[in-house]
Amino acid sequence: MMYNCNELSDRRFLLFGTLLIFLQTRVLTSIKLHTSTISPLDTTQVLAVEGHQSFFPCDLTPPNPDEAVYLVLWYKEDQGEPLYSYDARNSAWNLGARWSDEFQFGSRAYFELSSSPAKMRVENIQKHEAGIYRCRVDFKSAPTRNSLVNVSLIEPPTSTTIIDFRGQEVKTIAGPYQQDSIITLTCVSSGGDPSPQVTWWKENELIDQSYEKTYQHVVQNTIKIGPLSRSDLGTVLTCLSSNNNISVPVSSRVTIDMVFPAVDVSITTIGQPLSAGTVYILSCEAAGSRPDPIISWWLGSDELNGEEQVLEKNKDIVKSTIYFTPSTKDHGKVLVCRAENPHIVDSGIEDSWTLTVYYPPRLNLSFGLSMNAELIDEGKDVYFMCEIEANPEVYKIGWRHGNVS
Repeated sequence: MMYNCNELSDRRFLLFGTLLIFLQTRVLTSIKLHTSTISPLDTTQVLAVEGHQSFFPCDLTPPNPDEAVYLVLWYKEDQGEPLYSYDARNSAWNLGARWSDEFQFGSRAYFELSSSPAKMRVENIQKHEAGIYRCRVDFKSAPTRNSLVNVSLIEPPTSTTIIDFRGQEVKTIAGPYQQDSIITLTCVSSGGDPSPQVTWWKENELIDQSYEKTYQHVVQNTIKIGPLSRSDLGTVLTCLSSNNNISVPVSSRVTIDMVFPAVDVSITTIGQPLSAGTVYILSCEAAGSRPDPIISWWLGSDELNGEEQVLEKNKDIVKSTIYFTPSTKDHGKVLVCRAENPHIVDSGIEDSWTLTVYYPPRLNLSFGLSMNAELIDEGKDVYFMCEIEANPEVYKIGWRHGNVS
């Protein structure tokens, strides 16, 4: 996870201010160490983070302008032999020879003269290297000066894991969730001494810092978020765990995934009368569904499975197009376009169109009901029935016998 300097600084200030006050209160108890040169010494406190740089201060200021630093020796606790030395007895005070015990700090230690006070820089400091260090400074002729440094080591947390309400690990994507859902996520932090703070962030906003210690070296923080809305899609939730303001916090992050039902569906073809036997292009658009909805076409109670469907997408709008050839029997039937998200039960919505199908007159000419075509005699009356089916209804009916109307 990447942070810019200002953002990381602000987060660390929020996360660790209280923790550092506690740590300083804990370690600032005055520690006395008797030496052979002077009476008991007050101790400078240094908080170091395991695996990071640490600086041990040592005041090299001569007691008067005529004095110069000849030799600097570093000891740990009651060890009789130094673990680091800076020897300027045979050179200018700032051009002395440096030596470091290879079985202790080795090449990880370097005595810096340019800072005030001077400092021994130790790279990649380890837990077992915590303790009291003594800096002995020998001057040209002035009495030896001893100062003490009490190094307290902080072990950063080692990992964070996000789990859901079922106890399953959530690695990168949380969900998918439906609208109005309330989600529960727990961040479990392992390792760290002292125990870290475990906090939740929504984008760059701190939303929860109510962590609790559950087992030795395990701290967790559980959040509930919701009811979710469409605006929560893609929201990044980050869990940070840290017990210092030196190392980068250990973190895990998840992105909220959601599914939405379609919010609108409409048949976009103008609802004009159709002509039987003519091929028409019908279109329907569904908006708001995530993922894309399944769009189906129905005529009455029958699904139009035989019609080839063409789908197009523009942002969150899916357009379905079919070719449809109405028949005379389709007049008055209801054409339905239905959009449904398969991931959400009962999410289907639909738009309908009652068809008006036009077709030319269809005739059926027959004898009257009382007539028997085999018993017709010349000179007698003959009755005929003309049955007409048309839409719209016929406005004129004519009769013709041969070429005579």
